[in-house]
Amino acid sequence: MVGSAAGGGGDHFERIVPLAPNTPASEPAPNKTASMRFVAWRLPAAFAVLLLIAVAVLFWLPKTVSQPAPVGSNTPVNAAAQPAASTAPQPPLAEPPADVEAALQQRQQAESLAAQLHALQANLTAMHAPQWAAKDVELLTRDATQAEAQFVARDYSAAISSYEQAVGSARQLQIRAGEVLTAALADGHNALQAGDAATAAAAYARAISIDATNPEAIAGQRRALNFDAVQAHLNKAEAAQSQGDLAAARAGFQQVLALDGDNETARAGLARLQSAAANTAFATQMSRGLAALDQGDYNAAQVAFNTALKMRAGAAEARDGLERARLGMQAARVQSLRETAQQAEAIEQWSAARAAYAAALAIDASLAFAQRGQERAAQRAALAARLQAHIDQAHRLTAQSVRTDALAALADAVGIATPGPVLQAQIQRLTGLLESATTPVAVTLHSNGKTSVTLYPIGEIGSFASHSLSLSPGQYTAIGRRPGYREVRVAFTVSSQGVAHAPLIQCEEPI
Repeated sequence: MVGSAAGGGGDHFERIVPLAPNTPASEPAPNKTASMRFVAWRLPAAFAVLLLIAVAVLFWLPKTVSQPAPVGSNTPVNAAAQPAASTAPQPPLAEPPADVEAALQQRQQAESLAAQLHALQANLTAMHAPQWAAKDVELLTRDATQAEAQFVARDYSAAISSYEQAVGSARQLQIRAGEVLTAALADGHNALQAGDAATAAAAYARAISIDATNPEAIAGQRRALNFDAVQAHLNKAEAAQSQGDLAAARAGFQQVLALDGDNETARAGLARLQSAAANTAFATQMSRGLAALDQGDYNAAQVAFNTALKMRAGAAEARDGLERARLGMQAARVQSLRETAQQAEAIEQWSAARAAYAAALAIDASLAFAQRGQERAAQRAALAARLQAHIDQAHRLTAQSVRTDALAALADAVGIATPGPVLQAQIQRLTGLLESATTPVAVTLHSNGKTSVTLYPIGEIGSFASHSLSLSPGQYTAIGRRPGYREVRVAFTVSSQGVAHAPLIQCEEPI
């Protein structure tokens, strides 16, 4: 019969079962072709089986003779608890397995478990497990020793079972290590809260022995070791604060935090100092602002109140101070404009007064004085300009329409109850100009005695060589006519002083 067995590498080899001794070697095969196929198939299989046996002899037999220890057996958690190799009872060697392939697989599995156990034991050793789980470590060491002895005895199945039990126990110890660490941290914290520095230091030392890099344990141990120094600095800082020595109190709290960065008492102390300093600075700025308001220094008040708002955003008292400063500046500006307008009125600078009143109304349109003042200044400015225009263009006063407007302006000016010196001068000047514009002056006209002269707007004069008459200042035109000669026109102006050149009116150009 022919069977098959699975190898550790996944290859399959045929097993040759020897024939019974009494089986005749020369028994004919039922079929020649089938017999040949059978022989051709069995030869390679037999070769493969022989090769497998040779490999097993080379690999398994030397290890069995030398009895090696499994991986990880040289680093137990508690070396003192492991018996010496020379004194430990050695189990009898198991019989060589009938299935070499299965034995190789079991050995590899046992070695893998031994490696896992070794890593777990090393980790537990680093966490000083014998200090917080001595009994469990002793049991773990016993299980590891038993698994090693079974491995050496080639009882791989039992070794696998023992290794699995030891690995499970080691993992449970690792879980317990986390619980012990948590409990140690809690003990340290509670001891510090109670002021028991020694107990806290011991608890944090226990935590560090499990996890040397744990930040909470490291910080806690530092706090415990510095506990006395921290308390001394705290006492000094609080005493300094109570005495009003804020600088010394601040330095003391900072020294505490240098030793214990998480000290809540020191943090609270510094916060109180900072709050007190901020309150003092805020109050100082408010006092400066209010004093500036009282003195009418509104710019300084604004600076102080704005500084206070930067220290305490949204502070109602600082906002109120700013509003008072703004209103004060506004009132001061209005008052300044009012004084400017009044000064301009006093010197009869009506355009400047009107501008000042307008600026005041731009700040507050409800200002009655500015409303009245702007209207008054506008009227006086218009009157002054009207009078001055007639004075500057006195030659136009000879025209009746211009003279009528000048007389009306003069009447308005005379109606002012309290005219200033400028207005009085304008009244006097325009009055004189009007009188001059209506007072006749002597004017002499010249001709050749042959030309008939008509003077507009006076009328016909006739022929003459020289003719004198009284004329009011103004514009005149003389027209000369002579039969057979071209007509002439002569325009001249009569001022209050007469004429610059005596007009000559005569026709001399024949037609």
